Amino acid sequence: MAKRNKAKKGGAAAVTSEAEAIVKRLIDDTHLRETVEKLLDAVGLSDEPEPEPAQKKRRFGFGKILVLGGLVGGGALAASQGLRTKVLDLLFGKEEEFEYTPPTPESTDGDASSTPLSAV
Repeated sequence: MAKRNKAKKGGAAAVTSEAEAIVKRLIDDTHLRETVEKLLDAVGLSDEPEPEPAQKKRRFGFGKILVLGGLVGGGALAASQGLRTKVLDLLFGKEEEFEYTPPTPESTDGDASSTPLSAV
């Protein structure tokens, strides 16, 4: 049983010394290091995050200009009575002038004036 324990200890020491040799070779050999990095990148186990795609510079779009124009136009309509009148005249036509003339009473009798409105 003592022989087995010695063998196990030697095995662990052998693995540790092999691992140290591999790590030392990986540190020293740049070609081997690049190859391992490429392999890890291909598998997806790389420590480095993937670079983010460059964002496009946003410009003033047509929709934003249209909304801004609508807001400015609405503000101008709210502020100016003359402009509101012109816009309404363009949309619905000029307003007709209307003069009210009350009808003249036909008879001077008391009969016409005593007729209730509900009967008319």
